[in-house]
Amino acid sequence: MSPVPYTPVHALVALPLAGGSARRTLSPALLLWALPASAIGAMVPDAPLFFDVLWPGTDELAHATHRLLGIVTVDLALAVACTALWVLVVRGPYLAALPRRRPLSPDVSTRAAGPLVIAVAVAGFAVAGTLTHVLWDDFTHLRGTAVQTWDVLRTPVAGVAVYKYLQHGSSFVGFVVLVALVVRWWRASLPVAAPQHLRSAVLSMTAGAVAGMLGAVARLLATDHAVTVFSLARLAATYPVLGAGLGVVAWAAVRTAASRREARRPVVVGAPVPPQDHGGPTTSRA
Repeated sequence: MSPVPYTPVHALVALPLAGGSARRTLSPALLLWALPASAIGAMVPDAPLFFDVLWPGTDELAHATHRLLGIVTVDLALAVACTALWVLVVRGPYLAALPRRRPLSPDVSTRAAGPLVIAVAVAGFAVAGTLTHVLWDDFTHLRGTAVQTWDVLRTPVAGVAVYKYLQHGSSFVGFVVLVALVVRWWRASLPVAAPQHLRSAVLSMTAGAVAGMLGAVARLLATDHAVTVFSLARLAATYPVLGAGLGVVAWAAVRTAASRREARRPVVVGAPVPPQDHGGPTTSRA
């Protein structure tokens, strides 16, 4: 099994939760958890394909994560854990490091949501996201139920089965949509005078991606199988991506721990206040 349609593209199913209608309807506290739960849930079935980078052979578990039992067990547990990691560890430092930010919308729901409601919502949105992943793969993979049921999806056109066109075509369209959304966000956002620790974030992500690429090269040199375009694409789509992601998580964990230590530091009454540097954005540090 391969991470095609490309794993991040599956997260597009969470877009409705990023719109104005969701902000006006759902509690901000609930939306804070539901949006990443939906996006992460839509990607977790492919987690074994990325774990295979660290533990070769675990990619075989992807067959289980794409089944109904896996959706409500392994996939759900992974989605909840990753959602908590994002909200509690990564989100704060990540948003603070962004060089641009969109203005806060005044049109936000004033509803409240308790912990139990949020927990149920996280589980529900995570499972819903995972179901969309499995349904999408059903039409784009040879082992998919739809592909096995409908002969037309296995019919070759110009030497390539129809489901393959759907597989790579939907990946391409989804990737274009992701790029368009980033461009739209960039144009609608405003520059931040002093992003917090942006430089160290970029360095951590880059170092992780480079380490992942080196790992891909080492894996490629050690393999006994024939090297194909698809095998190269799979290595490029997993190793550096996982490396960059782990780099960001490690960086965010360090920044979150530092912030919490700073918050616990006692304030000495009457202590002299250090001089403030008002030199502008160029004086900020990563």
